[in-house]
Amino acid sequence: DILAQLRPSMSGILESSLTEFYNRLRAMPEMAHFFPTPEIMHTAQSLQQAHWETILTGRFGPDYVGDVTRIGAVHAQRGVAPRWYIGGYALLLSGIFHKLIVREIVAFHAKNKGILAGLCGPKEAEVKQAAEQLGEQIATLTKAALLDMDLSISIYLDRLQEAKARADEERSALEQIAQAIERVASGDLEASLSADVAEKSPLLAKAFHNLKDGFGGIVSEIRQVSGLVRESASSINKGSASILNQSEEQ
Repeated sequence: DILAQLRPSMSGILESSLTEFYNRLRAMPEMAHFFPTPEIMHTAQSLQQAHWETILTGRFGPDYVGDVTRIGAVHAQRGVAPRWYIGGYALLLSGIFHKLIVREIVAFHAKNKGILAGLCGPKEAEVKQAAEQLGEQIATLTKAALLDMDLSISIYLDRLQEAKARADEERSALEQIAQAIERVASGDLEASLSADVAEKSPLLAKAFHNLKDGFGGIVSEIRQVSGLVRESASSINKGSASILNQSEEQ
């Protein structure tokens, strides 16, 4: 497997490429704010290095899917737009490919050094074989990177869709709660929320019930006070009538 064959010799290339990549991000205001401290950036770089080590195993199983899911979810949570992710991936791949090509050419040149090699030079078949091997390495890395990018972006979009669905549910719940509050304000103390609203927005539902209970208590107190006022007024009226009657009799 080409990826597995590459893995032992790629650690240095990955580390230097990722270092250059994160240095570029640090210089870009649009991306730098995602890494407010050097420690956070270092952690991100270490996680990316580990992710690429997983890719180079050539085994795209549960561990790999878990890494991609985490990366896509983090990007969605932090609001990293896909265009920045794709652009960043292109920048990182450019660095990796450049270093890989330089290393392989230097290695091929070193292999063909010496007096005899200087006289004869490398055979055409050797040059072709080296070129084909390098081409296969780059093509395989490109395919793995495109797969990784596709999965990560798909997860990113899934998370955004989930967030949108939750937002739609919350908006619907808020609208129902607002309508119920209006009913309570108009004096309808029997207003209630549907079970699905209480389930989707338990905190808001609790706040509504507290509001309704508090409003109901206020209305009850007002009614009690009104009753007392009416009783007092009635007593006053009766007392006044009695006084008038007594005056007339005198």
